[in-house]
Amino acid sequence: MKQLYLLPLLAILALTGCKKDDDASRPGNLTIEKTEYTLDADEERTATVAFTAAADWTLSVVYDDAESSVDWLSVTPASGTAGEQTVELSATRNFRASARTAYADLSCGEQSVRLTVTQAASGDTNFTAQFDKAFAQELQKQDIIADAEHITPEDMEKIATITRLDVSGTYENRGTLTSLQGIEYFESLTYLNCDYNQLTELDVSQNTALTDLGCSSNQLTALDVSRNTELRYFVCFNNQLTELDVSRNTELTILGCNTNQLTELDVSANTKLETLWCDYNQLTELDVSRNTVLTELSCSDNPGDGESTFPVTVWFDNETEPAGLKVYSSSWTYGGKTITIDFRKAE
Repeated sequence: MKQLYLLPLLAILALTGCKKDDDASRPGNLTIEKTEYTLDADEERTATVAFTAAADWTLSVVYDDAESSVDWLSVTPASGTAGEQTVELSATRNFRASARTAYADLSCGEQSVRLTVTQAASGDTNFTAQFDKAFAQELQKQDIIADAEHITPEDMEKIATITRLDVSGTYENRGTLTSLQGIEYFESLTYLNCDYNQLTELDVSQNTALTDLGCSSNQLTALDVSRNTELRYFVCFNNQLTELDVSRNTELTILGCNTNQLTELDVSANTKLETLWCDYNQLTELDVSRNTVLTELSCSDNPGDGESTFPVTVWFDNETEPAGLKVYSSSWTYGGKTITIDFRKAE
């Protein structure tokens, strides 16, 4: 009888033993060749991690030094599934005079691999020289920096976290800023208003988090917003722009580029556009047939065909204009001739 009881027990133990062996070889392992990465203080601040995971994985950042009170290293993505994977490590600028180190713990099942990320120091950078003097004085006035004549690493770290900045003037009291040199250090900026100043150029290529940009009533002859792919509100009226590329600004809901010198305007990629002001330009025609959520359109005071009509390609025609679309000024005088909007349904 004892043997009868022992046989099932031995079978159970054997199965249990097999299960443990299976677990050891089951997904949960990581294959990665490189675990140490070095990033520059300013320019080359990203690195790509390649690895293979046999199961779901996560990646978390760990700091162990006193100067890392603000998160400076991000990982994208921070988790994933089994297979060959790539993750991007990205650091904010290091304004300190010393290098800094962070760790990224890559975990898969019960296995964990620590990645070491070291970022070089900024050295003896003269931060004050990186800013236009008048712009720096405005930042001091707003208590963003302590001393416009001596911008410190601590000031720069604060600047890097600012999300909103308003340095605009008004119609009655124009601002005097001629340059926003240093705006590139506002890496977290989502809102920038610099209307009613005297800017001749504006570089927002490093402000990739921007969702709202107002730079109207300046003296801009060119403006590149190709890297500002999160823009939703963009108004640049009353400048001297001869061209404007918004093909990469697919999140735009409001675009105001009136009172410039644009000869063409392509908004075919801006399918979320609700409001478009492009009056007082040099447009001969306009195509808004792909902007089917458009509710406001102002396109007056453009030359059109130079004789009588301003062709606007839409999703309807003159007889079926939707009630939900508000059109400002369907006709106007240009060059001594009356120009009237001619809605033409897209084929």
